[in-house]
Amino acid sequence: MKETIYTIPVNDAFGKDTECPVCELEKDLSASNMEFSLGAALMEPSVRVEMNKKGFCRDHYSQLYRSEKNALGLSLILTTNHELFIENINKKAPAIYKALEKAEKKKARQKLSQEMAKLLSDTLSASVDSCFVCDRIKFTMDKYLEVIIHMWKTEQDFRAKFVSSKGFCNRHSLLLVDYGNKGLNADEHSDFIMDIYALFISNWKRNEEDLRWFTKKFDYRFKDEPWKNSKDALKRVIEKNTGYI
Repeated sequence: MKETIYTIPVNDAFGKDTECPVCELEKDLSASNMEFSLGAALMEPSVRVEMNKKGFCRDHYSQLYRSEKNALGLSLILTTNHELFIENINKKAPAIYKALEKAEKKKARQKLSQEMAKLLSDTLSASVDSCFVCDRIKFTMDKYLEVIIHMWKTEQDFRAKFVSSKGFCNRHSLLLVDYGNKGLNADEHSDFIMDIYALFISNWKRNEEDLRWFTKKFDYRFKDEPWKNSKDALKRVIEKNTGYI
């Protein structure tokens, strides 16, 4: 497969000593998009419009705020996002609210309150589920996952990297299974699922053994024993369960 903007990062990630190469891709994407959001994105009108409209999820707002890189830029984005949110609410809400205030019949009040509840629910759900950075990450991660499946299928060198890796976190194992279901024929799929399972089990056992030894080291009977490979076992097992932390 010819090297592209997607294959190069995939090859690099699978060349690292990591518990999940796909997490490495996601981590790099998150960092680059966070930097982009308070940098170049502010100077691109079409991107700025999209960012103002979508805003960010809790995690990315928190990261942007803690970064302290561009408080003015973040303030401008948040101001516009807030204005658009209130504008959407106020397209219909004031009229419904006034009608509800005046309504005397139970049936009319129930209908109006349901309308108001739906309006609030729809607007709030759109806000909660909206994130400029998450959407950009998801778009590129979809491409990466398709590339991983394609390279596993067509490139022996990459497949060797794949099967000699330390496997994947639970979330990315699930995504790889899903993308394998869509991108492979029956014979390929059988081999791919065998690879995924073998990586999952062997690396789960490796981490489990290290975690058990890590736990034993807190017992005075083992305090003078070597740590072996267990010093970072707690972090590794968490990352296998949830992805990078």
